[in-house]
Amino acid sequence: MHQGIVAGDDAIMDTPLPRLATISGADEVDQAIATLVLAFGTDPVARWMYRDPQRYLVYFGRFIRAFAGRAFSTGTAWCVEGNLGAALWLPPGVKPDADAIASILDESLPRDVLADVNTMFVEMTAYHPHNPHW
Repeated sequence: MHQGIVAGDDAIMDTPLPRLATISGADEVDQAIATLVLAFGTDPVARWMYRDPQRYLVYFGRFIRAFAGRAFSTGTAWCVEGNLGAALWLPPGVKPDADAIASILDESLPRDVLADVNTMFVEMTAYHPHNPHW
């Protein structure tokens, strides 16, 4: 799906619009995850956790799946045609897979970094909203 936009010279440009991602094909899920891995490639927190580029590429997609992958099964994952963007939203009452996150982090992070990441998650939990939220 595209939406026409008028440019400065009155020419029409096609702009891809976001749409709900489907889980019927693993390709779309994999492509959305890969898009997010690229998008977070320079994110300060993601790269603080995964300082080594190889570890980042190997593990961060798994982390995303554990953290927000349930968006695909709840129908709240969005993508942009051509893998130009993706967003995974967890609706109220749907939580990340805490066991999978812990397992991935334990497997993928050096012990000193893991200790700091665990401290960060404790702090995040202290400030996390208690009422239903997205």
